[in-house]
Amino acid sequence: MRGAQVVRVLVLCTGAVDAPPPGGANGVVVRHWADPETAVLLVQRLLAEIESGVATAPAVAVEEAQAVDDASLLPDDEPEVTDEAHLVEAAPPPRKLSEANLVFDEITAEDAEFIQRVFAQVRDVDFRTSLPPPARKPPAGMDKKMQFLRDKVRELERDLARVGFIWRVKQQQFDAVDQIVDAKEGERASAVQRYQQMKDQATRAAAEHRGEVDVLTAKLNEGQAEVVALKGQVERTEQEKTALHTDFRAKIEAAQGAFNEVRGRFIAEEETGRRLQQELEDARLSISSREQTITTLQDEAAQNRGDLEERLARTQAELEAAKASVQQISARLAEREKTLAALTEEMAKNRGEREERTGELKQLLAAKDERIARLAEEVTSARAEFTQLADEYAKHRDDAGRISTDLGQAVADARAEARTAKERIADLEGELSALKGAR
Repeated sequence: MRGAQVVRVLVLCTGAVDAPPPGGANGVVVRHWADPETAVLLVQRLLAEIESGVATAPAVAVEEAQAVDDASLLPDDEPEVTDEAHLVEAAPPPRKLSEANLVFDEITAEDAEFIQRVFAQVRDVDFRTSLPPPARKPPAGMDKKMQFLRDKVRELERDLARVGFIWRVKQQQFDAVDQIVDAKEGERASAVQRYQQMKDQATRAAAEHRGEVDVLTAKLNEGQAEVVALKGQVERTEQEKTALHTDFRAKIEAAQGAFNEVRGRFIAEEETGRRLQQELEDARLSISSREQTITTLQDEAAQNRGDLEERLARTQAELEAAKASVQQISARLAEREKTLAALTEEMAKNRGEREERTGELKQLLAAKDERIARLAEEVTSARAEFTQLADEYAKHRDDAGRISTDLGQAVADARAEARTAKERIADLEGELSALKGAR
């Protein structure tokens, strides 16, 4: 190898080594695989690149040298760097890097499978551990280059393991955010459904209460109309009662006047009868006195007998007429008393009927007032319930709006975090592409 122009050096480590190979110059890439099949495939790919002219020379250009068995140059007890690595069978689908598509919109299933295969190669590498200390005796020559290549490969593996760890953490965070978004979406759908149900219930309750209010308003109007009618009827009854009282008072006064008139006439006729009786007594006394003197005055009696008998007959007739007049006056007075008693009885009866009718009307009016008060209380209660339902509906509507706002904010935050995660994944993919280019 001394003096040869080396374009690319391939170190194939198939066994355990105690120390990493010596480092090389700038531009040297060292890769480790645990299985020889992967190494063979890599060698074939590198040879194909060299033959096609794709492979580029390192910073210091050298000519192609013959392949040597590097296994003989490495110690047998070198520690194994990567265990149970798997071959990356296929590279990710080629993407044309440009300013328009540097940030990928989404990761396909093929991309995810490729990332899993790449990270599986370094799943046993612990990037948190410190690098092994350098050898006490620094290597020289080819060993130094191989040591540099081993250190570089270990560094790249640690970086790739760290990228895989960051990828897994971000994937877990993205899955958690996705679950939160799904949960919030379910809560939002449930809240919207509850809001719609409450809105429908409030609409139905409002319609029912509007119907009840209309019915109660109609009943209240009917009750008020009945109250107005009853008040008019009571007023008419009071007017009729006042008119009856006035008429009865007028009739009583007329009957009292007639009674006083009859009584006066009766007293006058009694005075006339007593006067006539006195005159009769006087006449009898006169007759007695004349009978005593009849003997002496027979001639005069004979002459005056006719006159006396005529006067007596006339007096008797006047007395009979006075008695008949007194009887007529007594009959008329009895008839007037009967009429007065009948009028008094009729007035008492009418008064009882009016008082009974007035009591019934007052009871009916009190019942109507009570019914109106009860209807007014029902209307007030219905209005209070409607107001309470309206307040609850407004409160639930505000709660639903607040929940929708919170859910929208949470969804926006989750989407922002998802976009950030996608951008980070795109950056990681860019770094992976850069690592692939470096390989």
